[in-house]
Amino acid sequence: MPTTYTIKLKNKSGMDHDYFLFVEAPIVKSGSKVYQNVYISSPSVADGSGTATFTCFAEYYAICGTSPNKALGSKVTVSTADSSAVQVCQGPTKLGTHEGSRASNTNDLLANQFIGLGAQDPNDPSNIVPIAVFDAIPGTQNYVQPHATFYISWGTFTAGQIIDVTTVATPVKIDFTGKNNPNATVVHNNDGTWTLTQ
Repeated sequence: MPTTYTIKLKNKSGMDHDYFLFVEAPIVKSGSKVYQNVYISSPSVADGSGTATFTCFAEYYAICGTSPNKALGSKVTVSTADSSAVQVCQGPTKLGTHEGSRASNTNDLLANQFIGLGAQDPNDPSNIVPIAVFDAIPGTQNYVQPHATFYISWGTFTAGQIIDVTTVATPVKIDFTGKNNPNATVVHNNDGTWTLTQ
């Protein structure tokens, strides 16, 4: 499995746009509602010859933090307070992981605390960006199974911002599951559709 995926975007939509990338919601085996965060956002990409390159890391981090003034929900931006690199493994281990998953435990918590999945910021390797979060519930154990599936849409968002994926402009889906080639090219066409080459 590749550790880095690169997606090149070409804007042929007829308008300048800001673009953003988010990941498919991971499977969380605790039943908690999963909120999807913007992983990477681009500055404005000019129509015609404008391009943006999204570099996505498949090395995951267990993260936690708080949303001090608001409960988790659409348009709330969160950042990582603490993180720990995790290895997505195959088969059961003593750490409580199972195929493609990672377990996390929660204990005593404050209001609006979250846990979730993070990934390295491609522009600042010391920053771990929340890519999917959910409310931390005391005394629970959570198994999280990420996917190698990414989405790109257009709009003005910031990394870490929770989005309602049902209300964003129609995204393009880039699924690297089972593929050896870690590169893809997407074109945003002038009729609003997308063309994907993998």
